[in-house]
Amino acid sequence: MIGEQALLYLPEVMTGNGYQEQFYEGGIVNAYSLALLQALNGRNIPNPLSCIQAEKPFRGRKGWSRPEGNDRYLRSDLFLNLDRNSVESTGLSSYGWRHHNWFEAKFFRASTPNQQQNTADLLADMLRLIALVPDEHADNRFGLSSTGRFLLHVYEGKPEDYLSVSKQTGSGLEPRNWLAPLLSNGRHACDRFRLGQYESDGIMNIVNSNLGDLRIGFSTTTLRIEPAYKLGTQTKQYTFILNRIDDFSIERKTACFSVSADRRVIERPSASQVKSEIQEHVGRWVKTKRSEESKPTPFEIRKADQIEEKLWEIDVAVEDAGLYYNPNTNRLEVTGGPEADNNLDFSIEDALSMMPTVDSDDFANYLTWKREQADQAFFEMEAEQIMEEHEQEQLSCEDEDE
Repeated sequence: MIGEQALLYLPEVMTGNGYQEQFYEGGIVNAYSLALLQALNGRNIPNPLSCIQAEKPFRGRKGWSRPEGNDRYLRSDLFLNLDRNSVESTGLSSYGWRHHNWFEAKFFRASTPNQQQNTADLLADMLRLIALVPDEHADNRFGLSSTGRFLLHVYEGKPEDYLSVSKQTGSGLEPRNWLAPLLSNGRHACDRFRLGQYESDGIMNIVNSNLGDLRIGFSTTTLRIEPAYKLGTQTKQYTFILNRIDDFSIERKTACFSVSADRRVIERPSASQVKSEIQEHVGRWVKTKRSEESKPTPFEIRKADQIEEKLWEIDVAVEDAGLYYNPNTNRLEVTGGPEADNNLDFSIEDALSMMPTVDSDDFANYLTWKREQADQAFFEMEAEQIMEEHEQEQLSCEDEDE
């Protein structure tokens, strides 16, 4: 609940005596990062600054190709890794606690008065959170997600001054079905709808009209903080809103990607088709800031290479220690001998004691890496099986025709 706790610090960071005034969206991300740091320090998490990363690429060194030939390298505003905050439990997960948390942020102020533009920007952020955030599986056996998605939006004044909260229908004005849940305190749901059919051409032209065939739905827990009374025009006051996306679904053509509130991940008809029909499509077309499209820096590429090299070194150390990775339990177990009978009692500390050169933080990254490898192998096997079944169906149809 670190992200939610940090929201409570924002009024102090934005309006407290001695704090710098923020004028830009980057300043809001920085202010919220400071609030997250305060929350992490309160938990005595070692080296809390290493848990926070700004401008994290959605998928590392790989970009999204465009018809004109230039790739887009899209980034999230903020990423929070809580692997070292060892409080996870089944009970806590029901309150929205996740290991890996991605944030998109928006700051609406006097210099951003265009309501249609602002509304489209907020919708584009929602699409990036739903479609582009890599969904890591905390438990490979059950396909449970360990990924949290948050939308932070801050307003100088009230949201209604900056957003088109209502849309024109045949019977008059009605609240926007996807926007209303993002603005009101509490837990709210948005029923599935097709973007191109529901939204105006003005909104879709900004988000990108190529995304009109997407169908989305979601539930959110919304936290809204606003002043108890209004001061004069000389004093700036803000509304702070944080949306935690508890569950969602996004569909395009025959592909559907959904994550339920109890963390179950569904990719139909296959993970590969979800990637090609939804993730690639959204990444290619969704509206974004130009600064979010920059290529990975040489430092980011070099660091990624160093991390991968370290992971392979640990893989060798694991094998040398007579251990193996079990994807069903997401941990190391003894390969053979009498110790293998006690694998249920074999802990991370036991594994590290057999590999004195391996750092505990590197080992946590290693387990995540092995889990991702196991997931990928599973998805590829599933895709191959679906193709075989499809070929068998075609052969059966040909036999019937004969």
